[in-house]
Amino acid sequence: MKNSLKFTFFMVYSIAIFFVENLALLLGLFLCNFLAIAVFKISLGKFMHHLKMLLPFAVFTALLNIIFGDLTLGILMVVRLLIAYQVTYIFSKTMTNLELASVIQNFAYPLRIFKINPERIGLMVSIAFCVIPILKSEIEQKKYAVRAKGASNIFVMIEPIFISILRRTNEMEKALTAKGYEE
Repeated sequence: MKNSLKFTFFMVYSIAIFFVENLALLLGLFLCNFLAIAVFKISLGKFMHHLKMLLPFAVFTALLNIIFGDLTLGILMVVRLLIAYQVTYIFSKTMTNLELASVIQNFAYPLRIFKINPERIGLMVSIAFCVIPILKSEIEQKKYAVRAKGASNIFVMIEPIFISILRRTNEMEKALTAKGYEE
């Protein structure tokens, strides 16, 4: 129940910040999120490192909003993106992938009316979380292999990556099912 409330709060908060038009309120929320980082004892150094990686995207978004809108709109959008990132980072550090899959499975329970199995949805979410690091390492390996062969076309590696990911996803589904994840 606690995780369901946390997930609901995260979703509502993440969406609501994009409807706030007051810059002072947004800056207050930005500072409150830093307080939440301290309360949840999340590493500020890691957060700032990840925030630095987001800044080029935020600056690009601000420039587009300034060019096609005005300065105020650009500043509001950057602050909103930074707050959305903060909240997402806090949420990801306070809830495990298994807890998130369980919450999504619980929210999918009403889909039983349409004969959709919520346990399968939870299983798919779990597999998706497991595939992300595997996909990252597969891409790195294939990229090095393509470069070692002297090929300059990165698109050569797309087919082997998808075949490998589909194979591994199938293996993960079988493993999770064998471990009794699904009733």
